Amino acid sequence: MKKRGQLKGSSAGTLVGIITLIIIFYIIFLPPADRAKLLGDNTGGATSTTIAGGGIGLKNTIIFSKSIGRLDVSQEVADKTIPNSYISQKTTAAEIAILPPVNVKNSVFEKKSRNVTFAVQDPENTDNVFLTFTAPQRKGVLNIKLNGVSIFDYELTKTNTDPIRIDKALLRSSNLLEFSVSGVGYAFWDSNEYNIEDIKIMGDITDISKQKSKNMFTLTEGEYANIDKATLKFIPYCTGINSGVLYVSINNKNVFSSVPVCNDPYFIPISPRTLNAGDNNVIFSTDAGSYSIEQTVINFETKQTKSIVYYFEMDRQLFTGFEQVVSEAKCGEIDGYCPKNCNENLDKDCCFAQSKDNYWCDMETSDADDRCAAAIDTSICGRCATGYENSKGEPPTACKGLCGDDTDKNCPTGCSKYYDKDCCFSDNEENYWCDDVPVTGIISVCRASLFSGECAKCPYGYKDSTSKAVKCDTGLSPVSVEEGSVLNKDYNAVIYITFVDDNQAKQADLNINGHMLRIDQDKAYFSRDISDWVQPDNNYIEIFPLTTLNIVKVEIRLE
Repeated sequence: MKKRGQLKGSSAGTLVGIITLIIIFYIIFLPPADRAKLLGDNTGGATSTTIAGGGIGLKNTIIFSKSIGRLDVSQEVADKTIPNSYISQKTTAAEIAILPPVNVKNSVFEKKSRNVTFAVQDPENTDNVFLTFTAPQRKGVLNIKLNGVSIFDYELTKTNTDPIRIDKALLRSSNLLEFSVSGVGYAFWDSNEYNIEDIKIMGDITDISKQKSKNMFTLTEGEYANIDKATLKFIPYCTGINSGVLYVSINNKNVFSSVPVCNDPYFIPISPRTLNAGDNNVIFSTDAGSYSIEQTVINFETKQTKSIVYYFEMDRQLFTGFEQVVSEAKCGEIDGYCPKNCNENLDKDCCFAQSKDNYWCDMETSDADDRCAAAIDTSICGRCATGYENSKGEPPTACKGLCGDDTDKNCPTGCSKYYDKDCCFSDNEENYWCDDVPVTGIISVCRASLFSGECAKCPYGYKDSTSKAVKCDTGLSPVSVEEGSVLNKDYNAVIYITFVDDNQAKQADLNINGHMLRIDQDKAYFSRDISDWVQPDNNYIEIFPLTTLNIVKVEIRLE
């Protein structure tokens, strides 16, 4: 009986173990969301790690992620001015050496030769070298060697000898002349002898100490990186008499070699690869004549700043449809619609379509980019004569009470009735006011009377001093529409940019599907909701640096 109880308990334990394993495997193979729900885990399955090809996913999904690195801005490279240079090469005839008299003799009983040394300071630039001397006493064949090489072996018949040419290749800085005379042969009773006087070494010596000039200019790494083209400009002043070839080199690379036209300006293209970041050497030299090199300047053309563009996709199922105006609406006209490809600084409707928090100036500003502004301070108020207004016609806080404020019930001194609603009715309570500049211009904003058809000139109709609209046709035309898409209200698309935290100014323009956004900060992090700018399928983001940027990462998240 005891053994049977043990067997029954063992079978029950095995059965429980098998059931437990089945339950564990069942839970493991459940979908993540169902498994989280079963286990009571509120975080499991709440995010999706990716949207394949921009496909549908849950909140906190990274749609796009890219490590960027350094983006440089092209900056103007200042011209480099080179000091004036004077170069010349002058050749003159000169006595290289004057040597002492020499006596040489050869007989059966006596043989005498003489060695004499002389120096040449610059053999390389010494030409047309001759040996001259006189021989008042002469008999036999005179032999003369220079540095071991015979240069004369003749019997002289006159006192004043012809100059003896010396091969330049034989010259050294220190030279040895050997004088000797031939033997008497069978005439043992006789002797051969020479007395040599007035010994001179003559030649043409070229002074190259002023043959070249060397100047230097410096390029920073930033300047060098921004150079697209370079041009060397100079004027060679010369007489044209005996002028030789003018050589110009930069960093030991020849950029010019020719006999120039005197006093004419030269413009020599320079390859950026010829230049260096750091020190750069400019050398002018000539092989003859003299030049005064003046007005030497190196001009630079800089590269254009390059933007970078990235693409990302978003699934159509993330969007809901809407109707969009596609025809009749004209860029620049106030008609309640923002036409495609119209700039927010050209069209009031586009200004507020970009952001409801923007401010609009009814008149064109001196800087076209200031007409639609995201933020206004006291320094900007004066740029708009008619006063900045938001979509509700209210002025920014910084501009309240100034000319153009239509809400303060006051006409500032000197303010035109065409710029301020209060000034219009202060001029005459019977006037009519248009909140927007009519197509006929600013002088139609405030009217003393309205004729037939004039209502059409004011986009949304004239009003009287009680803000009551004048009943007449505004002239707005019907428009056609097409279906469009907006991101589902349950989601927000947010762009995040992480910079290197270097406390430097970070300025850039972002273009997201044609919508412009300015970054201007020194913080290391930037984010912005771009839900209104994304679209189904293909999207793009373009980054145009305005300062040098070191971007760690750009991400677009679905939240």
